[in-house]
Amino acid sequence: MNNFRCIAGCCIAACLASCDARPKNATPAVAATRPASPATQVTTVKPVRKTLEVVTTQPGWTRAWFEAPLHSKLAAYVAEVLVDIGDRVQQHQVLIELFVPEMHDDVRQKEALVVQADAAAVQAEAALQSAEAAVKTADARVASAQSGLIRAEGEYERWRSENDRIRQLAQNGSVSVKLADETRNQFRAADSGRDEATAQVATAESALVEARARVAVARAEVGVAAAHRQVALTNHDYSRTLLSYALIKAPFDGVITNRIVDPGHYVQPADGATTHPLLTVAETDMIRVFVEVPEHEAALVDPGDKALVRVEASSRGEIRAAVTRTSWNLDPANRALKTEIDVPNTKGLLRPGMYAIVSIVLARSENALVLPATAIVQQQGRAVCWCIASGRAHRRSVTLGLTTADEVEVTQGLTGDDLVVRTPDETLVEDAQVDAISSHSP
Repeated sequence: MNNFRCIAGCCIAACLASCDARPKNATPAVAATRPASPATQVTTVKPVRKTLEVVTTQPGWTRAWFEAPLHSKLAAYVAEVLVDIGDRVQQHQVLIELFVPEMHDDVRQKEALVVQADAAAVQAEAALQSAEAAVKTADARVASAQSGLIRAEGEYERWRSENDRIRQLAQNGSVSVKLADETRNQFRAADSGRDEATAQVATAESALVEARARVAVARAEVGVAAAHRQVALTNHDYSRTLLSYALIKAPFDGVITNRIVDPGHYVQPADGATTHPLLTVAETDMIRVFVEVPEHEAALVDPGDKALVRVEASSRGEIRAAVTRTSWNLDPANRALKTEIDVPNTKGLLRPGMYAIVSIVLARSENALVLPATAIVQQQGRAVCWCIASGRAHRRSVTLGLTTADEVEVTQGLTGDDLVVRTPDETLVEDAQVDAISSHSP
């Protein structure tokens, strides 16, 4: 027992000595082993250079390039139906013949009236030529009468002078009274001849005026005859035009998609939207693909934008095409932009009415610096991301470009070598110590 006490006392003394030898500013062992605050674990990603596209994918449907419902313009009986559904037809091909015998009679009557008008026009032309010939004759008579007047004037002047000379000689007794009387009588005859020639000129001129008036009348009659002929021709053409409606023809190359008429049916002209067409012709060598683009993407759609059309019911599979046209305005019913894509269909693999899925490239950026959309957060109205440097987190303001559902383009704020937090936590603060775990690039 005494030995045990000695050993215990020595141990206690040794412990006390050891405690006295420890430095006064030493930290207790408990404090030295206290754990530090753990670093926040984050998943990081580097921005990558790639082509970024903004794509909208919407349901669509197909329609024929042209589709024409054919109606009758006449009230008539159907004589013959020359085609059936599924038949390929060519432009101007006769599809239906109508029975309208009264129109054939009307055309023949109008043809006879045209012949009659032609004869009247020929007659009026002949009368004009006759009147013009009469004018020439009257002109000649006027010229002849004027020549006679000139001769009569000459004779008058001759005998007037001779009468004056003989009268003076008779007064002097140089010639006999009988000669003076004869000379005076010749003078009076010349005077009467002059008056007669003057009257003949007046008569000829009056006849010329009358002949010219007849020419004017004849020309007017020619114009009237020509107008009557034109009326007859117009009426004839009108009747033939109406008769042409008895043959219902294909407006373009296509296929018959609907038929509701048979021979013997009585058809009437279409009188409204409720009238059913006799036939329907569709042109399907080109197909229109319609798609409704939502309002928030409508402003980005332009003709020429690349498109991908997928028609599951067709063996063509995916069809690469482009936007052909848009309605420009939005449909008030669904606030969407009607967009059309023309697709060649010469082999007939697409049919009107098919369901389609259409993807349109709304925007495209080459060599864009791209991050996952989850890496961008909005703080105080600014787009920011968190970059990691030397194990610390730092907030970085960035400028964004194109944005898709999963990715975003950064146009300013990053160099491309930055290490960015893929999905930053709301508790992340500036200069926070982080433990970065790299992930695959976007």
